[in-house]
Amino acid sequence: MSRAVSIVIPAMGDVLLLEFALASLARAQALRRGDDEILVVDDSGEGLLGPWLMEHFPTVRCIHNSENIGFARALSAGVQAAKHELVFAMNSDVRVRAGFLEPLEAALGDEKVFAAVPRILLDGREGAIESIVEVRLENFIARAAQPLLERRATDAALGKLGAVDCPLPFPIGGAFLFRRSIFQQLGGFDPAFEPFYLEDLDLGWRAWKAGLECRYVASSVVEHHHRGTIGALLPESVVLAAIERNRLLFTWKHLDDSALLEAHVRALARRVAEALVDEDRNFLSALCLALEDRLSAAAFAGARTGSSAPSWERVQRACDPRQSR
Repeated sequence: MSRAVSIVIPAMGDVLLLEFALASLARAQALRRGDDEILVVDDSGEGLLGPWLMEHFPTVRCIHNSENIGFARALSAGVQAAKHELVFAMNSDVRVRAGFLEPLEAALGDEKVFAAVPRILLDGREGAIESIVEVRLENFIARAAQPLLERRATDAALGKLGAVDCPLPFPIGGAFLFRRSIFQQLGGFDPAFEPFYLEDLDLGWRAWKAGLECRYVASSVVEHHHRGTIGALLPESVVLAAIERNRLLFTWKHLDDSALLEAHVRALARRVAEALVDEDRNFLSALCLALEDRLSAAAFAGARTGSSAPSWERVQRACDPRQSR
């Protein structure tokens, strides 16, 4: 029997985009007989969505933020207001397919599973699966990658990915089902990663360190019709600096192997020297932004989770989607 779910959608002022998302949910929810709820968190800062929702989708609850607070805090506000233990986080540019919730609920039947992630199809294309993610150390700085979207994704180990359930290092923030109580116990999204990017990676990594799992569920399908609001609002250089900053923050927070840390410091020194010679202001800006954050500075100085927490390499092995389970 299905459990009731709170569906939380942080949204800006694009009502056309939101209409497609809510219409897809209405079709899917028509097949369910439960006490599900849909919450839209109006993060426009201007109260743009409340009147429109009242007219077109009157059963949808609307939470109005007096100012734009960004995806992570908007989603957290919706989680706080949710009335159910199971919460499905959903971007406004996601459209769901019928029956998407039930397989995710079944995955959460295992108490070790904190988050269940559907098969997220970029623009609805069957072969373009966004959900399969991995964490790599590139020049000893962490980077999240989506191997099934890369042109070089041809090796045999990738062949079966996407067709079967598998562990994931983190749930993509735009579409995943999770336990509200565990989200709160983990402390939710770390504000150090604001205003955007990699807060979902950090959340998933902390879940693994706490002995929980994030799991890809192939039989649950949604579509991501990408329309990047961040890129439309900010210069590309600002966005890239934020990504680089948060890659550094994540690395400093979680890279706890002494040999890897030493290699990271050496690689970072070389990268800084190259950036100075090449006048790479984007990287230097990202580094300065990261160092300005007191939390990241503490992490870089060696602050870590308790000694009982699994190491970087143990977590990486456990949540590698290439490994059979």
